[in-house]
Amino acid sequence: MAAAEEKKNKMIKVISSDGEPLEMTEAAASLSRILLHMMEDDCADDGAGITLPNVAAKPLAKVIEYCTKHAAAEAEGNSSTAAAAAAVDEEKELKKFDGEFIDVDTDMLYDLIMAANFMGVEGLLNLAAQRTAELIKDKSPEQIRETFGIKNDLTPEEEEEIRKEYEWAFSSLDSCSSPMAAAEEKKNKMIKVISSDGEPFEMTEAAASLSQILLHMMEDDCADDGAGITLPNVAAKPLAKVIDYCTKHAAAAAADGGSTSMAEAELKRFDEKFIDVDTDTLYHLLLAGNFMGVEGLLELATKRTAELIKGKSPEEIRDTFNIVNDFTPEEEEEIRKENAWVFQ
Repeated sequence: MAAAEEKKNKMIKVISSDGEPLEMTEAAASLSRILLHMMEDDCADDGAGITLPNVAAKPLAKVIEYCTKHAAAEAEGNSSTAAAAAAVDEEKELKKFDGEFIDVDTDMLYDLIMAANFMGVEGLLNLAAQRTAELIKDKSPEQIRETFGIKNDLTPEEEEEIRKEYEWAFSSLDSCSSPMAAAEEKKNKMIKVISSDGEPFEMTEAAASLSQILLHMMEDDCADDGAGITLPNVAAKPLAKVIDYCTKHAAAAAADGGSTSMAEAELKRFDEKFIDVDTDTLYHLLLAGNFMGVEGLLELATKRTAELIKGKSPEEIRDTFNIVNDFTPEEEEEIRKENAWVFQ
């Protein structure tokens, strides 16, 4: 409870793409996947603040307002002992807040969608997407263009030709072929990523998509300027291993018949060989998988850690992971007494 209270009140600084510093609580920041990863890696503790290169001050202030309200509501829900009726009232109040919050012009709605997507604020992204759907519902293409300020640069002849060519919703044939072409391009297109110690690497977009952080960066066109995406918390050696893992798993997912038992067995053999590393590498793979949001790798490294620990005494675990025992014999005996059930 003390930790939760501290998280509720402790402030962190975030800096918009146009250089404006803003503050928010750690609890509110935790609703953003990117800020949560940054805080877990102590990037908010140096006082310099966390810069969000793709979010300007105006939409960032709105995102902070949303996260602050929802974090407070979540904290009240967790700690409240009130009757069910009170919980219903709180839910209604939050729904009312959301309705008023998202009643914005289309420019701000677009900026909120981009900011929520980049920052990984799932609730806000869903809210903004729902508002967009409401604005589009039952409208003709002309009305949608007018609502969102989209210029129609087609001549009447071109528009008529398109309507004939794509009979309903612009052709089921096109909607089938486009995703295939896009998937093939994603499979082959390369992006540059740069380790914390300045070493550049290349990987396919398909492989990079297995990382939540890289996926968001690509969606926001951060990989298209040629400068590359810098990963401030991942050194060259573990980054090379992460790319190896993502490349193999992306290829397996794209391959025809990738779900066959033979392909699954091959991928399992790869994983077993890949994670058979020393404890120092394992530690850095855990950190890299967590920071980059590569879920499969994080699960694999966690499972390997559990295997190394299983059935071992505290002394054997210290020896395996090179952990220095800084307890005196008296302190260790006291701990054994207080937590007797662990040592049984």
